Amino acid sequence: MFGTRSDRACRRSARFAFLAAAFRFAEICVHVSRLSVGDCFRTGVYFRPAKQSEFPRLISAVPFQHLFAACCWSVEGRAMRWILAAVLFYPSLLTWVYFVALADAVPVVQQGAYGVGKAIQFALPLLVLVSAGLKRRRSLENGSPLPNAVALRWGAAFGVAAGGLIWVGAVGWFIPAGLMVEAVGPLRAKLAGFQLDSPGRFFALAAFYSVVHSGLEEYYWRWFAFAALCGAIRESFPRPTIAAVGAAAGSSIAFALHHVIVLAQYFGWASPLTWCFSAATALGGAFWAWLYHRNGRLLPVWISHSLVDAALFAVGYRLVFGS
Repeated sequence: MFGTRSDRACRRSARFAFLAAAFRFAEICVHVSRLSVGDCFRTGVYFRPAKQSEFPRLISAVPFQHLFAACCWSVEGRAMRWILAAVLFYPSLLTWVYFVALADAVPVVQQGAYGVGKAIQFALPLLVLVSAGLKRRRSLENGSPLPNAVALRWGAAFGVAAGGLIWVGAVGWFIPAGLMVEAVGPLRAKLAGFQLDSPGRFFALAAFYSVVHSGLEEYYWRWFAFAALCGAIRESFPRPTIAAVGAAAGSSIAFALHHVIVLAQYFGWASPLTWCFSAATALGGAFWAWLYHRNGRLLPVWISHSLVDAALFAVGYRLVFGS
């Protein structure tokens, strides 16, 4: 898919492909663990995959300026744009498969589809970056990143505020008013379909989603999807502020789409709650995109997302088990 005809011929060699992929994966790990995206803010690092005719040549970088200062993956060529579209909409397709199409399947089928689908989802960003020949380029220092301590406070404050609003709204209004009673039956059926309908298993599910899955989603949606969309927009609109705002809006709407599918199974497509809760999800995604873009590290948005998920599962426990 990437590179010239001779490049593609070289990649037919299993040995070369393995060594090249291992090298690129190691380079990505260095970016994430040692350089970190926070350093991208401070050094003006800008990532680009190589053009088809220049694989794996390093392409010149364009520094960020003005209010937003971050690094992003640049998406060039029709093939890469289709891949970006797949990254944005694959989670919605996966959710429809295991949540709707396989709703009446035996538990092992539902669990298998979920496990395989999620493994593909979270491997997709690294596979794309490895295949595209990830390179980095340093430019002059620019921008003013949000300090880590400030970002952590903002993330925690948002998580506590949003989580508290979710809990108070559900327990103090929605549940007593009977607005969520229609979701109880489908929620119990779905938990039974995944064999998670006991308090202990539900708690394990809540812990996994709140601690592990929230981090994986931030890596997928903010670290890659948001950053790649930002790079794609910058190919047509060089101003970094336009690219950042557009990427935050686009990635957050895509982030909310698979939540629409889930909520519609509980409340119905015509229910205002489905669309109100989905809009709130998009707003949360936009905030996390902004915070990640200004700070460049996953930890603040991970903590924030984790607190919100914990509140959601607390409400879910209240609905299913009644206490």
